[in-house]
Amino acid sequence: MDGAIASHILEHLPGESFFHFMRELWRVSKHGAVTEITLPHPSHDIYLNDPTHVRPVMPGTMVMFDRAYLAALAARGDYLTSFAERCGVDFRFGPTVRYDFDPAIDKNDPDLERRIKHERNVIFVWQSVLTAVKQ
Repeated sequence: MDGAIASHILEHLPGESFFHFMRELWRVSKHGAVTEITLPHPSHDIYLNDPTHVRPVMPGTMVMFDRAYLAALAARGDYLTSFAERCGVDFRFGPTVRYDFDPAIDKNDPDLERRIKHERNVIFVWQSVLTAVKQ
């Protein structure tokens, strides 16, 4: 497969099915295949109000499938759980993450960074890409 879109999927996958999805995505992807991911932000009502949302997924979750990122962290003495190793996959995450703000949010608010960290309903969804790495 050359590419895929995973929009509002990962937050619905309970338990081990999340890791099964990542293994299958990697298995069917060609080297360099790009998967566009879109997820609701877990501190927004769009996430909280849906009883089928069973797991928050953030950029920090997805970097744990990126062997190069994990190796760079380990080289400086920092470690994250290697879901890449656990699942036998390797995805480059990013290089950018796009945040879509709730329509009620003023993107020019000088207090926006604090609001993102401490308030609900600021970020509506986030988007990025995973690129399959195969030798």
